[in-house]
Amino acid sequence: MIDNQVRSLRKRSLIDAYLKNERSGAYWGIRTPFRDYGLPEDPLGCATRDPMPLAEIPTRLKAMPKEEQEKLINWGYAICDAALRRHFDSALQQKYGVAIAAPRGFPYAGGY
Repeated sequence: MIDNQVRSLRKRSLIDAYLKNERSGAYWGIRTPFRDYGLPEDPLGCATRDPMPLAEIPTRLKAMPKEEQEKLINWGYAICDAALRRHFDSALQQKYGVAIAAPRGFPYAGGY
């Protein structure tokens, strides 16, 4: 319980710093719905999906089934893409010499 409280406090502090322009960056978490990023396009079809079934997969040290692992990787890819396309604006892309384009597909077949 203490660990969860500390994580929540850190997340709130970080997002508050973003909103006050004290820091720049992006936050994405496994529980964050894709639609929360307010992107005009959804090339992977994520806006209507609920991330909670994947978020509720317990952390463990033993191997997980390949299909489950691929779904987690695909969701991580999708939510990272949403955060970067929303918060890494064209000025930052130019500054760092990168271009962030919408994805054309998931790393693994089958979506998430």
